[in-house]
Amino acid sequence: MSDKRYTEDPRIKGEIAEHLFVIECLKNKIEITKPLQQNPRYDFLIFKNGLWKKVQVKYASLNKNGRISVSKVKGQNGRDKNLTYQDEEIDYMFAYNPETNKWYDIPFRDIKRCLLLNTIGAKGKQANNKNIRKAEDYILNLDNL
Repeated sequence: MSDKRYTEDPRIKGEIAEHLFVIECLKNKIEITKPLQQNPRYDFLIFKNGLWKKVQVKYASLNKNGRISVSKVKGQNGRDKNLTYQDEEIDYMFAYNPETNKWYDIPFRDIKRCLLLNTIGAKGKQANNKNIRKAEDYILNLDNL
């Protein structure tokens, strides 16, 4: 497998985000566990403030418009493309963006199907689009969970 195909594989990107999330939790002294079964509805359980919370982790690159796209759609490359996570299945959705090297805390219940985080200023009609938000407003602070 060539290096480019390997680094563009969505499964590999997902694994990168998951490993980086574990590191963030460990650095912040947050207890974390990964389910043993295949294809659970969530990626991790984290223990914070006396409660276990279900977490979905995403690897979200910038698109050509400088936006981070986060979706409720399950699966990659056509797998499960019509299935979406339900609100009760996930407590938190965190997205890692490699270009900014930042984590974003996405309010899961606020996502209809897809939410765009703008890393640059929105212009014209886009400034009023409810599905486009400022990325800086969603930077993850694990202390606030």
